[in-house]
This record gives sequence, C-alpha cells and structure tokens, in this order.
Amino acid sequence: MQSEPVLSSQVAALFADPKHAGRPESGSFRHGRGGAVKTGTLIELWLSVQNNQITAAHFEVFGCPSAIACAEWLCRWLIGRDTGAAAQLTGLDLAAALALAAEKRSVALLTEDALKAALTGSAHLEFGMTGG
Repeated sequence: MQSEPVLSSQVAALFADPKHAGRPESGSFRHGRGGAVKTGTLIELWLSVQNNQITAAHFEVFGCPSAIACAEWLCRWLIGRDTGAAAQLTGLDLAAALALAAEKRSVALLTEDALKAALTGSAHLEFGMTGG
C-alpha cells in the first residue's frame, strides 16, 4: 500500500483557502482546460484579459489537493500580469513554487496546459449576461 505524499506547507495553505475557485459570475472570459476526469485530474481555468493584462482568474478542479493548490496559486499569480509573462510560466515553475512532491508534478503540468489553452484558445465565454 502506497502512502500519500506529504503536502508542502504552501499546498496545504492554498488548498485550505482557495479564493478563486468556481466559475466566474459575470463578464467575458477566455477558457482553458487541462487533463480529463477519466484520468483523475481535470483543471478548468477562466481568464479575463483587457489590453493584454489579466484582470481576473477563476478555476474549477476535479482532483487532489495538490491540483487545487496549483490552480489557486496560478490564479493569484496571474492577476495583474500581462499575457506574455503568463505564457512564459511552466508547470515546472509552478511545481517548484509549491514544493510539490515528485509524484504530484504532473498536476502542475496539467495546470500549465489549462493556462496555455486559455491564453491561445479562441473560446471566449460570457457569464451573467441575460437576454432582453
């Protein structure tokens, strides 16, 4: 029987208090996805971008505490940054920032996939808009 890896203090803190969890309530957002439910981790990311600056970020995660912490850390890091800086961030950078256990680094790579998809994809979603 394998034991679960010990969570770093950064992962434990972000997992305990995810401020950016949940779909956006209103506004226009770019959407990206990494992973799949059938593989055990799905990360969905929404970014609001104005003049190449990220003004808001939200996520939903189906996965372990490390995946949730990665998405939360990413959202906190992204807000106020330009899209060029965001595009340079890698999953390995994220794993290092959170001191992820080696066996959990794959969730950081899936978080990177969601980020890249949101930055480069054409999916723009409107939330909270009602027809008149």
